[in-house]
Amino acid sequence: RYSPVSREVASLTLFFAFFVGYSFFNFFTLPLGISSVLGTVCGIGALVMGPLFIYAMHKIYRIQARPFWNHWQVLTSFYGNTLTLGALLVGLFFAVSLALQGESFGALLSLLAWPMALGLILEGVGLYAHGRDLDQGGGEGAAAHVEQRSTYGKTYYSRNGALVVGLTLVTVLGFSALEGVVGLLVWSLTAALVISTAVIGRAMFYVLVIPTTMPGAFFWRNQGFQEHARASGLAEMPQVGVLPRTEYHELQMARAKREIGEEWVKIKQRGIKASLNLLKTNVRQHWQQTFSRI
Repeated sequence: RYSPVSREVASLTLFFAFFVGYSFFNFFTLPLGISSVLGTVCGIGALVMGPLFIYAMHKIYRIQARPFWNHWQVLTSFYGNTLTLGALLVGLFFAVSLALQGESFGALLSLLAWPMALGLILEGVGLYAHGRDLDQGGGEGAAAHVEQRSTYGKTYYSRNGALVVGLTLVTVLGFSALEGVVGLLVWSLTAALVISTAVIGRAMFYVLVIPTTMPGAFFWRNQGFQEHARASGLAEMPQVGVLPRTEYHELQMARAKREIGEEWVKIKQRGIKASLNLLKTNVRQHWQQTFSRI
């Protein structure tokens, strides 16, 4: 009951319980104003349990065996995404609804632009501190950061650049209060950029972790585990999820080269014209067989 997972499950359960209660008491009216009171209580409960759930969820990753995750940047990332994506999706939903009714939506999106910007700032500050502390800490964390800037360098720097561009766009849109088709188009493009940045960041969050322990089945793509599995014979077991050999690509290329060579010898023996006629005959027969089944 004291584990981070248990607290995550408990807080999530309470959040949904309060959320369902809030929805229920706002749709159904009870006498003596009970609906209003209970709806307010449930709303406050959901408002409190939501951030607590995110905090409990982030604690799952704060373990010493995963230095890349064991940093407060996980918390700024989770809260930042909550502010940014939550405000963005809610804003776009209501903006489209208002636009279809011929009403103004610029003021709404301008208001929601500020929690979006705050979320992006939280994300950026956390990422900056994360990279700095990984370099200073050494070990697996520093190795993961080197991997991040080398193997995944283009993705890493593109994500960082997109984060800055997204923050700039959201800030400008917050001041501009664009309306109409132009406003929806610009906000939609901004949303696509922000959401893509979040997806890339979350993918890198899982790809780049370098554990200090032998990862087993939970980290199949870890290079150290793959080498260990092949050397020890574990890779022969399908459930391990590691190919027992690494030269499959070379074998297939060699096979393809050999078959192409054999076919070329046959073509030279038959002659180019005869080979083309044979190809036409084979194609015609293939089409006839195909259409005969229809």
